[in-house]
Amino acid sequence: MTSNNFPLPGSGRLPVNDFSRLFKNTTNSYKYLFLLAVLRITGKRNLLNNDSHIISLSEITEEMLIIAWYPHVLFRLSFGSQDKIAEIIDETGSVNENYGTNIPHESIIRKHFSSCRINWNLMRFVPYRLIRPFFEDKLRGLPDNAVNSRIKQYSRELFESIKPLYMITDNEESVIIHPEWFAYLRDHYTIIESWILWNWMSYMQVRNPNTPNIGSKLLPPEGRSSLSKQRGLWRYVIDKSGSRLTCPYSEKPLSVDNFALDHVLPWSFVAHDQLWNLVPCSPEVNSSKSDNVPHSDYIFEIADKHCFFLTAEKRSANIKKWDEIMAEYCIALRLSDKSDIADSKKLHEAYRNVYFPLFELASSQGFKGSWKYRNG
Repeated sequence: MTSNNFPLPGSGRLPVNDFSRLFKNTTNSYKYLFLLAVLRITGKRNLLNNDSHIISLSEITEEMLIIAWYPHVLFRLSFGSQDKIAEIIDETGSVNENYGTNIPHESIIRKHFSSCRINWNLMRFVPYRLIRPFFEDKLRGLPDNAVNSRIKQYSRELFESIKPLYMITDNEESVIIHPEWFAYLRDHYTIIESWILWNWMSYMQVRNPNTPNIGSKLLPPEGRSSLSKQRGLWRYVIDKSGSRLTCPYSEKPLSVDNFALDHVLPWSFVAHDQLWNLVPCSPEVNSSKSDNVPHSDYIFEIADKHCFFLTAEKRSANIKKWDEIMAEYCIALRLSDKSDIADSKKLHEAYRNVYFPLFELASSQGFKGSWKYRNG
């Protein structure tokens, strides 16, 4: 079975073809989040040997908001013009934790939503419309205002014959996962999760066409990576520079024992720690800049630091290490000729061409732009 060329495991007992069409005619993110929430909840229950197939819509809603919190709050991604998920998250207020540059643990976000009054408008349609493909033939020609009640009816009456993913309870406060689908989700958890994420990523890419590395911004990584490798490279360069290498923002001299690495474009925007976007600066300047986008006036100073870095590394690094560094810069800065990396004028131009549009894009997504360091 396939959906958008993504294969799903077959089953001789279940209508997997109907399941593969759950995201048909999707105009907002709710279906992806709802199904991902159901998958996570059933997965946790399997791990805890909890065989209850009844899931309340309030539990699913909370899980949806937990999943959506990360791309909305950390990365300012748009969920689409008709989508209210970001608005609902904002209505609950901010997570009451000073997590700084660290990603808050899921338990903190869960605690936040469990203590909030949730806007239930999220559940007006999605529990019904998600399973519509299981009853498509029977719903054909029905007026839209009658669809929800009929899907609820069919989900109960045809639960054993058609085998939809779940039935909707009489009080419309819960869904009951079909036992065979419960087992299917358990047995193929990783594949189904990847299928949902692949479809969700395709949806989000259309809504955020100029956002880089969108796939890494949908779910939180295990944690922010250490910058120890990058710091080691820059520490060597700073040591070799004597006192010549200065902070690009404050012009204060840097030392091997007193420098920070700044993500020029905020990590929350790029979601990576590549060398071309890291620059050494004074620790106090790094704290002041935080998640802001620097003023374009700093670009050539930043490019100068990288010219110095690349010159020093080329002299000291072995061939394999240098090739890795050079490839990273050439790809990111769109340098087709490897020799351009040693040309300061062309490197300056490359930084200008890459950074300026990204600065504007980051600012349009809510990152504070044109930041300048103010001493004291």
